[in-house]
Amino acid sequence: MFKTNMFKNNIGFTLLEVTAVIVLIGIISAVIISTYTYKNTNLVSSVEVLKTDLRYAQLRSMNSESVWGITYDTCADGNRLWLYKDGDTDNKVLLPGEDSDTINLSKKGVSMGAFIISFNSWGMPCTDAEGKDPFQDSDETLTMSLISGSEEKQICITKNTGFIQ
Repeated sequence: MFKTNMFKNNIGFTLLEVTAVIVLIGIISAVIISTYTYKNTNLVSSVEVLKTDLRYAQLRSMNSESVWGITYDTCADGNRLWLYKDGDTDNKVLLPGEDSDTINLSKKGVSMGAFIISFNSWGMPCTDAEGKDPFQDSDETLTMSLISGSEEKQICITKNTGFIQ
């Protein structure tokens, strides 16, 4: 009399619908993870580059009669960093691998407080441009952070030895 269709009242999802949802979740997850990883990688690489620049200035001071240092300041054009020699912050020198004597860190999304660090002939870090005022109280710490402020990394320079970590 009455024919009933077994498949008419089934409740559920087809294999195609489940597969489509899993693929969409995978794509969205990949985009979110890659965005987070890129921001974190940018900060980590900027910190490592600054450590290398500081070590370069330190080695140049130890292998010459000149005081070498790194200066970082903020201005209307952005956050600027440069290497200098002879205890004169206006005597800018090109850092290895750079095409300009002044590096704008704002373009990399990195900011920190203004500083001057020089190294005397023993490689000791100093707080003045001329390399005459070595760190006295404790270790000097530079803090770099993304402009968004969500991530923060530190660079620690040990007094007396100038060890940079």
